[in-house]
Amino acid sequence: MLAAFPIGNFLASLAVRLDPEKSRDADVAVGFRFPAEGSEYMVHVRRGVAEIQPRLPRRARLTVTGSSAALLEVMLGLTPMGEALAAGALTLDGEAAELARFFALFDAD
Repeated sequence: MLAAFPIGNFLASLAVRLDPEKSRDADVAVGFRFPAEGSEYMVHVRRGVAEIQPRLPRRARLTVTGSSAALLEVMLGLTPMGEALAAGALTLDGEAAELARFFALFDAD
């Protein structure tokens, strides 16, 4: 079921879920690579605004690679990020703690 949901639409929805107070001093770009789908995205949070682009950032401190279904499961709270990484469903180029801080900038609802 989750595999049928377009990941680009979900990532675009992050812009309205961004907590402006938590993210007002943030400046972080995260790349998301989905090899099976042949797509990649960047979510750049800067001064309370989330910009989503259909490309990887030039200098990403963090890049998450895997299936869109695995990322959706993590972002919807169905699978813990650590479990997805340990199982190899997702891989992370960068620090896991920094990725957790990035996700904390968004409202859970």
